[in-house]
Amino acid sequence: MKYSKDSGHLCIGDNLPIMRQIASESVDLIYADPPFKSERYQGDRENPSRSFDDTWSDPDDDFDSVYALKYEYPVLWDNIMLSAKMHSRAMRNYLIFMASRIIEMHRLLKPTGSLYLHCDHSAVHYLKSMLDIVFKSANFRNDIIWQRTRGSKGTKTDERLSLGHSNDHILHY
Repeated sequence: MKYSKDSGHLCIGDNLPIMRQIASESVDLIYADPPFKSERYQGDRENPSRSFDDTWSDPDDDFDSVYALKYEYPVLWDNIMLSAKMHSRAMRNYLIFMASRIIEMHRLLKPTGSLYLHCDHSAVHYLKSMLDIVFKSANFRNDIIWQRTRGSKGTKTDERLSLGHSNDHILHY
């Protein structure tokens, strides 16, 4: 879907191509609810168009985004590469995906604008670090904890106990 300033439409889908059509420093508020790096297929039986693969096994094909990260945000790039060494190629691909969008969101926001980024436990610490680099840590306002009424159940595997996850994070800059 093409973005039109006067369209009055809600755009559903990948936000990167849409954001690239919007003028810099023209947005007051962004609420982003991206994929959470759940490492599974997210299917919606009632509306298959809302389904997506959240496994991050394929490399990022967006050369412009990778170039911008590597040469315009070298500290951010180094941060992503370090996390890949600690985790996996899938984490690297997810963080490149997110960094490209965070850079665009920063470009779009007015100096007085606000970003609310909804994420979960799987990458919140990496996303906060990325936001601190792009938006500057002095602009961090709050980590809003969204308590779910039903969290995932805890498990016991390999003699380790997992307590489950019952909250999400909304990072405000």
